[in-house]
Amino acid sequence: MIKNIKNTCLVLLLVTLSSCQTIYDPPINTLPYVYPEGSPESIANLKLMESLKVRQTFGNLKTIESKFITLKVAEKIDSDQIKQEIEEINSQKINSDQENKISYWLNPIIKWNEIARELVVKYKTNPPEASRVYALLSVGQYDALVTAYQTKHIYNRKFRNSTYPSYPSETATIAQASAKILSYLYPEEELFLSNKAEENKNAGFWGREFLKSDLIAGSEIGDNISKQIITKAQKDHSDNAKRPIEKIEIWKSLTTPPDTRLLPSWGKVKTWVIAQKVEDISFDPPPEIDSQEFKDSVNQLIQITNNLSSEQEKIAKYWADGSGTYTPSGHWNIIATDLLESNRADLLKSAHTMAFLNMSLMDASIFCWHIKYKYQVLRPTQASKEIKNIIPVPNFPSYTSGHSSFSGTASTVLGNVFPQEKDKLNKMAEEAAMSRLYGGIHYNFDSKQGLKNGRYVGDLTIKMMDKFMGDKDLENVRF
Repeated sequence: MIKNIKNTCLVLLLVTLSSCQTIYDPPINTLPYVYPEGSPESIANLKLMESLKVRQTFGNLKTIESKFITLKVAEKIDSDQIKQEIEEINSQKINSDQENKISYWLNPIIKWNEIARELVVKYKTNPPEASRVYALLSVGQYDALVTAYQTKHIYNRKFRNSTYPSYPSETATIAQASAKILSYLYPEEELFLSNKAEENKNAGFWGREFLKSDLIAGSEIGDNISKQIITKAQKDHSDNAKRPIEKIEIWKSLTTPPDTRLLPSWGKVKTWVIAQKVEDISFDPPPEIDSQEFKDSVNQLIQITNNLSSEQEKIAKYWADGSGTYTPSGHWNIIATDLLESNRADLLKSAHTMAFLNMSLMDASIFCWHIKYKYQVLRPTQASKEIKNIIPVPNFPSYTSGHSSFSGTASTVLGNVFPQEKDKLNKMAEEAAMSRLYGGIHYNFDSKQGLKNGRYVGDLTIKMMDKFMGDKDLENVRF
């Protein structure tokens, strides 16, 4: 059975080689090939084979934020040290717990994003700052992975009968970078995250993908990349986001004393994909509070919120994403990882998608927050006591809708990556925007402009994505 699978992989690899200049197959062939059918080792290896596609494209890959680093010269495969490492990896016997961990860590990009979401929930991270967590993590993962792949080209060290270099381990680079970045953001979780990183690396050893020296080298890359990403984070001005700005006597904080966690200066945080200052971007202003358009919007909400159907109430609560949840950007993270898993995406596809999605979501939050505190439009429930809210009213200005901004951006980016899902994703974004009206916390003009602005950021992101992979590479990473 193993032999048949290996033959199939070889055929697929030969077909792929005819259309690309430089291609590696994922580390399927680094797995042992003599285990009896039905043994725990054989079952674990088959699960790994089934989860990966036989292709990895390189070409014009480059990092987003990090500079390339060089490792010390890799030990030759016939050296005494590597012979000893090969003997060690061959002599191990995996148990059921290790087998489960091999399966769990098949795609560490997805799993570390899942861990990040749980930390956002645990620490009740607010939506803008949560988008920063996801962005920093995912950029670090992508840069770590690309650096590992570039390094593989340089040293080209393989073990077993493989066309795929194992040195350095790309999963170790992802694990180390992810744990270090998240530890910077959530220092209380450093021990937990360090243990998860070791588990992630060990899964590569138990699955006979990587030698110990492969893992050590990968960890070194992960350490270096994480330091560069953390340096970027320390200079993005997010530490000044709570700084007060000029007040406009329209919207008022809903708490006494006024809550200082509303991030009034978040609009001044450095962006990833928006090249110009957000204050220089043209967009439609909200209607004046004494205009007929504003009055009509209030009356519309009175009608909607006093005549909600059960389905509308369900939609409002599904997209609520309030305090103590994954937040709106985390909600779209789940949608993205579900798409990646259902399409059996490999590490490169996953890292590329999540990095650019999460950068765009952070930029959407920065653009949105700039507008919120530029106009400081009062919330619907502050405009009329007749408007009923079935979800908590966020304690920051109304215009534009953050959920709509996040959703417009995410649906645009993901629709480009998964074109067959584009219509469905756009409908989801529109539903998320309408959910804020059903909840009684946004006007229609909040949601419409939020979607428009979000899609603008999404379009900018698509252009940036194209620059980080060549045309042929982009063709190969799309399904």
